[in-house]
Amino acid sequence: MKGLARWCIAHRRTVIVGWVVVLIAANAAGLAAGSSYNSNFKGPSTSGSQLAINLLTKDFPQRRGDQAAIVFESKAPIVS
Repeated sequence: MKGLARWCIAHRRTVIVGWVVVLIAANAAGLAAGSSYNSNFKGPSTSGSQLAINLLTKDFPQRRGDQAAIVFESKAPIVS
């Protein structure tokens, strides 16, 4: 660690430029990834969570516009 610290002190401009380049690259990667959020929880119709969503939509239609996902764990199979 002492060697790394000595090198960083001796080459402080290179270290600062390197950190600036890393920050710019991280910012560019974040912009490329986008900022659109997706709350579409639809998956394969055979998945357990999708069966639970379908069951809740069928039995509790007044709640189908809610933004929370509720998942129940059960040892018995889900019957729709």
